[in-house]
Amino acid sequence: IYYFAWQDTAWENQLKRDLEDSTATWFPTAKLVWVTPELGYTPGPYLRNLKLAYEIRVFCLRPFFDRTYYVSAFRPWEVILFIDNIHTHNNSRATTTNSCQQGYALADVWYHGRRCIDIYKGVLKQKLIANDDGHDFETKYYEPIVPPEIAVDTPAYVWDNLHSIGISIFKRSWVGLHGEATSAHWFVQASWDYFRDFHYFQLSSQVRTIIRVPNYRSARSTKQANHYYLVLGETQDFFPQRALDIVAHEFTHHIIRETANLQYRKESGAINEAISDIFASVVEHWIEGSGASWELGELATNDPMLKRSLQNPKSLGVHVVPGPGCLYDLGQPDTYHGQYWYDVTSPDSCDNWGVHINSGVINYWFYLISRGGSGTNDHGWNYTVNPLPSEFKAAKIVFNALKNYLTPSATFHDFRIATLIAEKDSFNVCAYQKTIKQAWFAVGLSTDTVLEQPCNLIDNVSVPDNSVIDAKIIYVNNQYKLLTNQPVKVNIYNTTGQIIDQFQCNYSCELKLPNGLFLIKLFNNAHNYKILKLTINR
Repeated sequence: IYYFAWQDTAWENQLKRDLEDSTATWFPTAKLVWVTPELGYTPGPYLRNLKLAYEIRVFCLRPFFDRTYYVSAFRPWEVILFIDNIHTHNNSRATTTNSCQQGYALADVWYHGRRCIDIYKGVLKQKLIANDDGHDFETKYYEPIVPPEIAVDTPAYVWDNLHSIGISIFKRSWVGLHGEATSAHWFVQASWDYFRDFHYFQLSSQVRTIIRVPNYRSARSTKQANHYYLVLGETQDFFPQRALDIVAHEFTHHIIRETANLQYRKESGAINEAISDIFASVVEHWIEGSGASWELGELATNDPMLKRSLQNPKSLGVHVVPGPGCLYDLGQPDTYHGQYWYDVTSPDSCDNWGVHINSGVINYWFYLISRGGSGTNDHGWNYTVNPLPSEFKAAKIVFNALKNYLTPSATFHDFRIATLIAEKDSFNVCAYQKTIKQAWFAVGLSTDTVLEQPCNLIDNVSVPDNSVIDAKIIYVNNQYKLLTNQPVKVNIYNTTGQIIDQFQCNYSCELKLPNGLFLIKLFNNAHNYKILKLTINR
């Protein structure tokens, strides 16, 4: 639940006094401006890629933030960018030494100092349950039958005279208590906040984190009934509840289930694992800044086969030793069908046909578009990749591809095309497209040498082109109608990527669909196509 400054009488009155203006208010107003998503890294004195947008400042007291949002004037659901108006000495997610805001408590977090964790404060107990403030998750210890709640006694409370609405705050903190649990709890909180605040995406179901499963040398995510479960094992040399990247990896599997729902086998399963690795690394960079590594699991274990590297996949992780059966050795592939690649036609079906193995190729692709690099891949192709401005630009492209353009059975080639379309959707910067194509060439997914292809061409695959197919959806007389400028073939997909309807539309046709979210692809005879999204909530 958000509590904004304009909802608080004391904040409103103070603003009126400060400005000596009886009409002053924190309530947001919109101003029409030109803005560019490249703000802050466009070289030279001139702005490029300008978009018409509404500038809206939002001041929120709980959770506390002050941001200026730039919302597309033509696509009101699209936030082009936002700028924080609160400046700090260092990373805003740095170690906390002061008291926490209402609903949070100070706690120890492995390798991250003291942090403010979102908790439930009852009359007698404080519990590791976050079910307000835009969060919905809880953390419990493992027991064979029922995982018990983790709680601390709540002593007498003191009045907080500084808070205008008179909410009490408690003396008790979690410092020195249940460090394994508070760490896992905060890691879920950080992952939740990243996807909510950076990609504006929030899970529809509660996350229940079960920690310290004895003699379980793994971490996994699953969904049962209406809850997501994140299960963290523990052995003498494996402590996943202490590692932000492992928890973020498992959390991302939940995000994938609610977007592309990639099947967990063969190439679609390897994409699933790679995207989870990618966002595990991005969340870590989001929290830790430039000090974050490109390895996963290094704080949970010393076993190199349980860790992975985006920068050098062959140095960590596992592959299957050639021969019958499933014998594993150190190293993942960094080239499609190169060294260590697992043959997805193998009758042995090891590791669900290589989901944790072949993911190394996409991991390395992401590292290259984020940091750049040069070398020779396993096919003998020499490559040089010029990086995007940051891993966060790269992450936006990957998330757009995941959410809007991948289907459950996607292959590596599907993912390559999806990232190029997603870049055009997100930024439409020629240099970014060249970087993405250079990186796919580097990992062996495309023979496109980049320099031979003009910008905006995706090899021999047509891309959405508004100048070729013009279409829109209107709602009249309680009906959704599709209007096009030419005859088109229509494919309608649901959120699991299944085609639920196919038909020919000659300029105007009715869309008979239930409530839900749908992806609509329009094709013409020249193989051009256009993509529309439709949400129905009658």
